[in-house]
Amino acid sequence: ISTRIKNTVVTIKFSGELPVGTGTLNVSFKGEINGDMAGFYRSKYSDASGAEKWMGSTQFEALDARRAFPCWDEPARKATFKLTLTVDKQLTCLSNMPEASNGVRSGNASSGGAEKRVVEFLPTPKMSTYLLAWCIGDFDYVAALTKGGVMCRVFTP
Repeated sequence: ISTRIKNTVVTIKFSGELPVGTGTLNVSFKGEINGDMAGFYRSKYSDASGAEKWMGSTQFEALDARRAFPCWDEPARKATFKLTLTVDKQLTCLSNMPEASNGVRSGNASSGGAEKRVVEFLPTPKMSTYLLAWCIGDFDYVAALTKGGVMCRVFTP
């Protein structure tokens, strides 16, 4: 595996010719939450009492999805995405799709024993990577039904 960080490209060379057919490629990847407002990044804000808070959100246009997960990050390459987020128990997770499940699991050694919230979202339609989005934070919302009976919510930190 070779990387060209400046060009945001990874090249994988195999020891021999790959056979025709279905296969599986497993890749270990470690993304970083950055402060660059690109990829998966953190933002600072002040709550109603003036306390400093942090939230995490995404901005994947045009080539920044690859900062958060391995992908073919080109508008012509479309895929479905099945997102699962594991966060501190008190935080809210939002994404493009409705939640499929939302539960709390016991902590482990890597979480310092703290309970975590695991939120799984329904799969997206086939789309470009730059359309995938998620936010994590201490959010509140207002909600109302439309005349057609559709629940609408507006979230804010």
